[in-house]
Amino acid sequence: MSYTFGLYFVKKESYNLANNKFIDTSRLLKECGSEINAVKCNLLLSKVYKKLSTSYAALDKTDEAYSALMSHNEAREQFFNAEKIKQEQIAESKLLIANYKQEAASAIQEKLVQEKISKRIKLLNIGFIFVIIILMVSFLVIYKNFKSKQKLSNILKVRNKQLEISKNEAEKSSELKTKFISNVTHELRTPLYGVVGLTSLLLNSKDLSATDTKYLKSLKYSGDYLLNLVNDILQIGKMESEKVELKNVSVNLRTLIDNIINSFQNGLVENNNQIQVTIDDTIPQFIKCDNVRLSQILINLIGNSVKFTENGKICVRVFKVNSTDDKVLLRFEVEDNGSGIDKEQHKKIFENFSQLHENTNINYQGTGLGLAIVKNLVELFDGNLELESELGKGSIFSFNITLSIDNEAIKESIEKRSKKNIVSLNTGYKILVAEDNKINQIVTKNLLNKKNFECQIVQNG
Repeated sequence: MSYTFGLYFVKKESYNLANNKFIDTSRLLKECGSEINAVKCNLLLSKVYKKLSTSYAALDKTDEAYSALMSHNEAREQFFNAEKIKQEQIAESKLLIANYKQEAASAIQEKLVQEKISKRIKLLNIGFIFVIIILMVSFLVIYKNFKSKQKLSNILKVRNKQLEISKNEAEKSSELKTKFISNVTHELRTPLYGVVGLTSLLLNSKDLSATDTKYLKSLKYSGDYLLNLVNDILQIGKMESEKVELKNVSVNLRTLIDNIINSFQNGLVENNNQIQVTIDDTIPQFIKCDNVRLSQILINLIGNSVKFTENGKICVRVFKVNSTDDKVLLRFEVEDNGSGIDKEQHKKIFENFSQLHENTNINYQGTGLGLAIVKNLVELFDGNLELESELGKGSIFSFNITLSIDNEAIKESIEKRSKKNIVSLNTGYKILVAEDNKINQIVTKNLLNKKNFECQIVQNG
């Protein structure tokens, strides 16, 4: 019965309990050896020791297993009387022991491998936990940064709204200021025209004394200065509001420049200057451009040279750089040998209301807007205003612009040149003047009458 329980416990892998049962069985078998058949007893005892050895082996009790196995062999030896059987059993026992030792060594080796694998798994688990901790910390940092950026973004949105409100208020204020200046300058120009016109009419009178003539010239100079200032402010206002658009009309460049030069005759005489005009013969007779804006550029540059030059020479040059069938690239230069400009002042003079302290012409203090207007107008023509100047050595203002060639006007001019009949505007021509200002009506009518024209005044168009 103990042997059966021992087998049962081996099946359940309860080897300690099984060993106890096997030991009890072996003790009983030894005690009952004289009463029961000795052969059967030794055979059963051999089986018990064999199972006992196996159970000890399962518990890694090598010595006990070996001892039990030896007892098993002894029992078998007693069972087999024959020497041959005995030797076979011994050999078999030795083989079993060798196999067991080999299995035990394999088990030990496998156990070491399992321990190494267990250590590696443990290290991996530690590393995995460490990575998880880092990820959690990173997530917390990212989340904190996100919240911080979100808060900052909300603050920026509020400030942007405030800035937008401030910007709109500033734009409204600037627009109101621009409209105010524009309206004021427009209103100033009309009476100024009357002042300048009436002064010009009085200067033509032969009944004036020398003192009156001097006073009237001073008055006309002041009126001209104010009128130029008003016109410059209006021009700057248009440019700042981006309302200036270039027109494209047919222009005879030589005639345009001649008319501009003629308008400076009085200024040339006052400062004892000479002016020389050079126009490249290869430039087409007719081009398309905004003649008003181009005239403004040249008038400001030439006027600047006349103003700052005394007893000197002013050169106006126009060259053709290159051309195609429809386009021509022209270079304009205005050179003088006047007072010149210090290199440190080159950029400053193109700013609004900028004047040079080294101005030697004390008879004329400019508005400081002329060169700023010229620079903006040249840029409207997709050009770039250049300056070469040294203090006391004069100045050269130049720019390159590309203009369209009016081939149709050139062709018509060639066809009509032989048939052209020039008619001078003399008496017999009547002019209709639409003007709502009474003073300007008087000035315009008197100026036309002095040129022997008949005119009729009306209040509006």
